Amino acid sequence: MVELNHIKLVFIKYFKITGMFWVILMTQNISLSQINLIKNPSFENLNCSPQTHYDFQCVEDWWNVNNTSIDIWNRFASNGNNLFENPDGPQDTEWGDNYIGILLTMKWFSMSPPYYEPTFQVPLGYGYNNYQIIEVAGGEFEHPLEKRVYYYEFFVNVPDYTYIQDDPDQSYLISNSLDMYILSNDTLNVQMPSELNTFGKQIMKNETIFKDTINWTKISGCFLANGGEKYFAVGSIRDTNQIATEQYISWGNDIAVLSYLYLDNFNLYECDTCCLGEFPYEDHVTVSSNPGSIQNPTTFSILLKPNTTGTLTLYDSAGRLVAKEEFSQLLTTYTLPVLANGVYHYALTTSNGVNDVGKVLVVD
Repeated sequence: MVELNHIKLVFIKYFKITGMFWVILMTQNISLSQINLIKNPSFENLNCSPQTHYDFQCVEDWWNVNNTSIDIWNRFASNGNNLFENPDGPQDTEWGDNYIGILLTMKWFSMSPPYYEPTFQVPLGYGYNNYQIIEVAGGEFEHPLEKRVYYYEFFVNVPDYTYIQDDPDQSYLISNSLDMYILSNDTLNVQMPSELNTFGKQIMKNETIFKDTINWTKISGCFLANGGEKYFAVGSIRDTNQIATEQYISWGNDIAVLSYLYLDNFNLYECDTCCLGEFPYEDHVTVSSNPGSIQNPTTFSILLKPNTTGTLTLYDSAGRLVAKEEFSQLLTTYTLPVLANGVYHYALTTSNGVNDVGKVLVVD
């Protein structure tokens, strides 16, 4: 039975990963050569064996941004972090054997409403009234980002609080409070919302309250990196007065009021062709196969802003015009005709005043 379960698990993993990539290829035009730039994207790589669900420090290439108690849940654990024995309700992973859980908002000794107060975190047990606790997880990229368009996706799930035994001291919320920042280093002071943009760039701000306790919900989008970002952070990274909640379960005393969320299967890819027409791309030209040859000719990828046109001109070393092409689509691929060996100069000009120049080399 153990061997059969193992085979079944491997098959499920294979089906999910091939199915996921097929969907991405069909909808986002990401080539098979693209790799996921997020290290340890589904928390499979561990440097220790978690003894409880609080042992998030065992997850490689991730860190606890604001030193709280991020949870890790595991498929095979025999102790307090088995995901099928989760007191918030059993939930399988979106992919792999692990997922993490974070607090989007938690108010100790709360008054009503539970979230219109500045984020103020102190160690548990100090007995202060009306302070907010949130949890933010940080991850690392395979290499620093370039000033390019990237596509991201990850999955979230709401715990099924109906599995929790009647606890007169806690009430449970569902919330919209989930954000993502890209960072140049592993520093983000979530207690200073007015200064968040000095630490990095916000690429995602969710506004819809998460409600699905059964299915994993995909979060996805595109962003233009500034270049040089090495890390990202995900969690409730906003002023607490921007947190919208709905009551899930209330038992009355409200010593603690909280909203919690599972996260799994993070992906990040370079993708100039994703979200065309929705994202404010910069005009640019990308050159591949340079030097080029008859067998492997140089190709230009021309990306324009909506409602603009562009012209690509090519000159030989003597300054003579050898090719000229005009474009009006958002994305156009142009392959050089057969040319004599030598150095050629190209220039892209667009109707909104962009000029991009460079050189290409043609060889045997």
